[in-house]
Amino acid sequence: MKILTTLWGEIKGVFGKAYLLAGALPATLLVLGWLWYVGVDRVPEGGGAEVRARSLVAVVATALEGLTGDEATDEVVTVILLTLALGLVFYAGRTSLVDLLQRLPGRALDPLRRTLTRRQHARWLRADREVHERLHQLTILERWLTDLDLVPPVRLPSTERVAAAGEMRSASAEARRVFAALLDAGPSASEPPSREATSAILAGLRALYAYACDPVEPWLLHRRGEASLRTYVRAYLGAGRRYGASAGPRRRYATAACVAELAAWRLLVARRGAGRLLQVLADAVNVEWAEARSRLDAFPEARWLRPTSLGTGRSALDDYAEDRYGIPTSTLVHRLGGAMPEAERKEIGDARLQVETLVNLSAAMAALAAAVGLSAGLAALRNLRPVGPDLLVRATGFALDEPLAWSLRIAAFVVAPALLAWLFYRAAVVSQGELAEKVVRAVDLHRLALATALGFERPETVGEEQELWAELASFFADAKPLDPSRPIVPADEE
Repeated sequence: MKILTTLWGEIKGVFGKAYLLAGALPATLLVLGWLWYVGVDRVPEGGGAEVRARSLVAVVATALEGLTGDEATDEVVTVILLTLALGLVFYAGRTSLVDLLQRLPGRALDPLRRTLTRRQHARWLRADREVHERLHQLTILERWLTDLDLVPPVRLPSTERVAAAGEMRSASAEARRVFAALLDAGPSASEPPSREATSAILAGLRALYAYACDPVEPWLLHRRGEASLRTYVRAYLGAGRRYGASAGPRRRYATAACVAELAAWRLLVARRGAGRLLQVLADAVNVEWAEARSRLDAFPEARWLRPTSLGTGRSALDDYAEDRYGIPTSTLVHRLGGAMPEAERKEIGDARLQVETLVNLSAAMAALAAAVGLSAGLAALRNLRPVGPDLLVRATGFALDEPLAWSLRIAAFVVAPALLAWLFYRAAVVSQGELAEKVVRAVDLHRLALATALGFERPETVGEEQELWAELASFFADAKPLDPSRPIVPADEE
């Protein structure tokens, strides 16, 4: 036992807390889970013995007894050595495992990687569309409704569909009915309009706006009977006088259907309390825009999307410094350690270790679920009764010689670890976001200190800084030579 204690102390001393958290902890949970699964007790009953599952408490008690006892059995020594070895495997592979879950590299994983990347792209498209829709709604509520007789000189978003005249009038009429009902009921001091009412109003206004902004030739409107040339020209010239000659586009706002709806809305928004109601609606849309914007910010540019949420978060972090300073975040972070205070460097290291620990815990639980499922499958193929765990068996009172009890044990030890693996993975994604916040703060606060630590003059203007980082990005990534005329400043002169 002294040899095992000495071995444990040496491993812990060499590898530190990274081994304890990212190595020994996942390995211990994996081994304990397996021992709980295969652990059985034979309880005398009648003339024979009944096989019952050993509880987790009994498994842990047996392990502690073996560790604290004077003499360790061969079985205990084997389990301890196996746990230490598994811990080293988890510790050594923690970075590779994180990279695997971020990128899913390899030709064998091509189909899975493409499928998951398409799902990430679909999520990005939904978030991007929602941001643009919310901005368009704010444009309508905060700008367009103040001047309903003319269409403002803004571009119709590509997310908008132009409805037919009848559909537009129906949606606009429903929006006016809901808006008028809210005005008649009076403003509420305790809560905003319901989501259904807000959606109806916004849907009608968006339909009217899209229809009014739809470009069309005047002769075509005249031919269809939607507007006379005289009416259209009058509206066109009015737009030119208000917004400039180039701002009088050929739009449907001069049609009979659009003119009628604009007149109705003009009367409605002139009522008392309409301005307050519009502001309340705009505030609600602003909240939804902020939420959509935060979801979109969690993604990088579409071309850098990764198949998993963990990888997408890493790519979004890399995009941060590149979008703002012209150099990838990872390129800066690899060198920022020498320019940061020790406390911040330790904080980032702990946050990275937290991600690695959670990823290893997820892998350990996934391995346990796979091992249980594989052993049960092999036993079924051999027509043998698998040795399995359990809480469910004990709770239902089934003995292990009953087939249903065995099935429940196997199901519990496959589903529960798989669920824990998913929960640990989601926790790792959240921790990746916390790590990103710390890295972003370090980049913003210490990038100029890094420039001087690298031996270059501290930039005095924004332009000089962007030029320096762009040059260093090419130097570090592509080995492109630096400008020979760029001065080198020794550290003692800075």
